[in-house]
Order: sequence, then structure tokens, then C-alpha cells
Amino acid sequence: MRINQLISVAVLLLGSSAALAGLVQPAPVSVTLFSTGGGRATGDMVTARFSKDSVAFLGCGVRRIYSSDGSFGVFGFCEARTSGGVVGTCFSEDPALIEALASISDYSFIVFTWNASGTCTSIGNSTQSVYLPDK
Repeated sequence: MRINQLISVAVLLLGSSAALAGLVQPAPVSVTLFSTGGGRATGDMVTARFSKDSVAFLGCGVRRIYSSDGSFGVFGFCEARTSGGVVGTCFSEDPALIEALASISDYSFIVFTWNASGTCTSIGNSTQSVYLPDK
């Protein structure tokens, strides 16, 4: 009887630890193309990276380009491709949008929009535990 009680307690403890693992909310890459020529892309980095295909991706970056005269330019960009091959890309020289890129991490949910000329009109991210990899 004592062994049965120990087994029951062990099962409850193991089961309860799995329940305490926390919410996981994968956000696959989504790209919506607007009739105006712009678009919107969303998704989280982990889901994009561990997609079951070799097509989907999502990310943003900053480039600093130095000229021979010693000056330099800075621009930011974001790009996404869905598993179905729909692509969204934008570029920006806006300091506020470039600053927003600095807070994107490996586990971020990213959203960005662009206009018909491919200029980023918004860049946002959210880094929360729901976007961390599932065990």
C-alpha cells in the first residue's frame, strides 16, 4: 500500500510539473500583401527557425555602410517569407524605426509594415515567454 501511495504522489508531481511549463504560443510567419502595394508581416523567430520546411524565415537587421570619404549611412530592414513562399521586405533610414530593431531578440515576435515603395512604415516586436521554444 505504501508503494502505491508513493507511485501516486510521483505521478502527481510529474504531471503537475508539466502543467507548470507555461503557455507556448507559436506564431508562424504570415505575410499579407495589400492591394495598395504595401503589406504586413508577422511571426516569431523560434517558429520561423524551426519550421518544418526550408522556406519560411523572418528577421530584421541594421547595416552601417562607410564611404571612402569617411561618412557613413545607416539603414534597417525587415524581411519575411511564409512556408508558401509569400515574401515581404522593407527598408528604412528612419532613426526611430532603426532604434526599434535593437530590441529584437532570438525569441521575439516581430511585426512590420511597408508601403508601395518598400519603405518600412512600422516595426514592432514583443519578447515574451510564450515565444520561447517548447521543451
